[in-house]
Amino acid sequence: MRKFRLTRFLVPVLAAAALAACSDEVRDGEATGGTNSSATGSAPAPSTTVPIVEPAGAVRIPIDETGTATMPADSVLEIRVPAAWGDGADALRCTVVDGSGRSGDLHSSEVKKREEAGGQEWMTLWTFSAAPETEFTIGCADPEHRVPPEGQPFVRVVPRSSAPPAAR
Repeated sequence: MRKFRLTRFLVPVLAAAALAACSDEVRDGEATGGTNSSATGSAPAPSTTVPIVEPAGAVRIPIDETGTATMPADSVLEIRVPAAWGDGADALRCTVVDGSGRSGDLHSSEVKKREEAGGQEWMTLWTFSAAPETEFTIGCADPEHRVPPEGQPFVRVVPRSSAPPAAR
């Protein structure tokens, strides 16, 4: 059952990545009149960002869209955003709803936990928990348009172990 759920989340992510790669190639071709950029002698600039390797169970959800995440055992889920968004992140309005339509209880703290991932710093805005295997629909909106529009802004929903560390 768990393998099916993981596959159900991976397939759309992989399809979206493939579609995004194809659309970039088409746009590059259109911008140069249908010629390959290597034929003109100019190569595209290398990306300066390191790909983010997401932990198992993590999902990316574009701003103003929804996605689903499943609560792992002995974990909580965190909603993280780039720290570079600064005060703009405070304008985000996120909702978490379980399969029965109940709203999840989002917890926040004054001091935002920060973590490095993919060459950039991320901060945790909210944390929520539930019984293991509970599936949630999560969405974050930016009604005040304070999140920088560069790229495709998204939040990361990442599991964090809530189990106490093993005794040494």
